[in-house]
Amino acid sequence: MRALNALSWWNVYFILVFLLGINQLIEFWPLHNVLLMAALLLPIKFKLLHYLRTIILIPCALALLYAQSYLPGLSAFSANAATVTDFSLSSIWDFAQSVINYTYLLIAALVVVLFLVLQDYVRFTTFSIVGILWLTLAPYGTMVLNHFTTPSPRELMAQTAPQAVGIDTMTQTPTPLPGTSSPFGNLAQVGAPNVQNAAAFLEQFFAYEGTRRVGFPNHFHSLPFDIVLLNICSLSHSDLAAVELQGHELFLQPDITFTNFNSATSYSGPATLRLLRSDCGQCKFSDLYQYNSQCDLFGHPKALGFKDQLFMDHSGNFGNYSKRH
Repeated sequence: MRALNALSWWNVYFILVFLLGINQLIEFWPLHNVLLMAALLLPIKFKLLHYLRTIILIPCALALLYAQSYLPGLSAFSANAATVTDFSLSSIWDFAQSVINYTYLLIAALVVVLFLVLQDYVRFTTFSIVGILWLTLAPYGTMVLNHFTTPSPRELMAQTAPQAVGIDTMTQTPTPLPGTSSPFGNLAQVGAPNVQNAAAFLEQFFAYEGTRRVGFPNHFHSLPFDIVLLNICSLSHSDLAAVELQGHELFLQPDITFTNFNSATSYSGPATLRLLRSDCGQCKFSDLYQYNSQCDLFGHPKALGFKDQLFMDHSGNFGNYSKRH
């Protein structure tokens, strides 16, 4: 039986894949990477076939790495070919700068240098195999561990069910809702997890949310101040924290900053609508486009003497954004 083929310079590729995968900088595809590694480890007697295998697998490996990255797919470029061709050189350069991370390029160069220096002393193939197998098997180990240590969904919901509160619009103080231990019934008593119970639970949620209102005073006496509502498409405070921009000087200027928001949607248009009607509780998606003056976020401050102003960095034509919002 012939020994497995050493990966040689392919070790650099797989070590970089491991570093990117372990830091969640790519979406690691276990099966594809294991198959690629297996194809390279398979011993081949004839040199011509060995060279042919290398020529075939190099573009396959590069394509696999690109597919695992979070860069736009090739279909996105082809579908927007006309738009892409209109990009100026400065726009292309700005895009390239936003994609290229010089720290990662430095790490890649360091891996190459270490391989050149230590390849005669260290079995890099072993490290590459262990790294790829680790990324492949680690999720299954986590699943097994969670199976024995994590409470069941029913137990977890029963333990974390929030205490129901209502808002007394006269005193602005939280008051418990009578007869309930959570805003929309006892989560532990919903019943078996099926479509009917889920639908009933959702209806109870919307019924409770329909009673929620933010009370505003009839008169306002205070020193003048401004309220800024900053709404950026697909950007949350958790995103800012992830890229360490929550300390940007823009966010250090306000005296008070509110950061805890829940739009209950994943798309920017409906998210804006839910924010603009946040004087009320959450509503069904179909009700988002029905104007309700009692839920108008800007209506009540305007009635107290605030003057509203709007600025957008786009035309507002896409999806009738300016008309709907």
